Amino acid sequence: MFKFAVAIGMLCGFAGAAHAADPQFRGGYFPDPAPVVLRDTPKAFDWNRCYAGAQTGASLGKATSEIGKTDFFNAYFIKDLSTNMIGPIAGGQVGCNMVLNNNFLVGFEFEGIYQSKSETPCVTQVDPVTYCLKMRKKAEAFASARFGYTFGCGECGAGTLVYARLGVGYGRIDISGNINAISYVSSEIKDNTGYWGVGVYRPSWAQNYDVNTSRTSFAPVLGVGVERALNHQWTVRADISTMFGIQTEGDLNVMKIHFLNGAQGETLPPDLSQVKRNPRVGDVIPFKIKELETRLSMGVNRMF
Repeated sequence: MFKFAVAIGMLCGFAGAAHAADPQFRGGYFPDPAPVVLRDTPKAFDWNRCYAGAQTGASLGKATSEIGKTDFFNAYFIKDLSTNMIGPIAGGQVGCNMVLNNNFLVGFEFEGIYQSKSETPCVTQVDPVTYCLKMRKKAEAFASARFGYTFGCGECGAGTLVYARLGVGYGRIDISGNINAISYVSSEIKDNTGYWGVGVYRPSWAQNYDVNTSRTSFAPVLGVGVERALNHQWTVRADISTMFGIQTEGDLNVMKIHFLNGAQGETLPPDLSQVKRNPRVGDVIPFKIKELETRLSMGVNRMF
């Protein structure tokens, strides 16, 4: 009995020493595990809203003009006059989106832009006719439907939109120009004034006058773009759109006469140019202009 009691005592002593040597067991508890942090699921961006914003970029166009024949103007060797029109743009847009099933989107948008774009090309018909037309474009407006698809962008789910647009554009072009014409036939009188060149046979007649007009037109618009959410209120976008099939017809009005051999409307001696008389202020020359215009823009939108 005595030996058994001694053995039990020794076992309890060893257990107590082990407990005292390990501080993890002091106080009779284990340390708490590290807390588990659960991340929130990204909130999907809401495209189903209206918006307003601003844009800037550049407009690139190619215009081709053709002037008709009158009894005081004839440039039968000149088929047309072409020029490239390039300039900066700035404007704004407003619109609304509606999200359909499976992340598809439809919307409608109005845009208005201001641009400073002008060119002054000149053409010459062999010898007797030279004319220059200055073409200027300032303001344009667009109305278009957008069709797109949305998908995720990391911290804001479904925060990227790719879209196509289809609509109509409205524009105005201002045209001013100068026409200078001389006879194909030189007279037997030598010029001693120095205007044509001393000792040179001068033309039997000469004209120099200004023309101008302003025209407006509507044309279809096609485009594509991408829009990206910065946060749940603001987006940025890049867009390329083309207004094609622009065709304008009208009259160039004779506004000012600088020089004529003879009076306004006076009959001219016949020559190869087939010009029969001098112009008068108020006369008109028919013309046509065809244009293709592409707009590249970057913009920002505020969602509401």
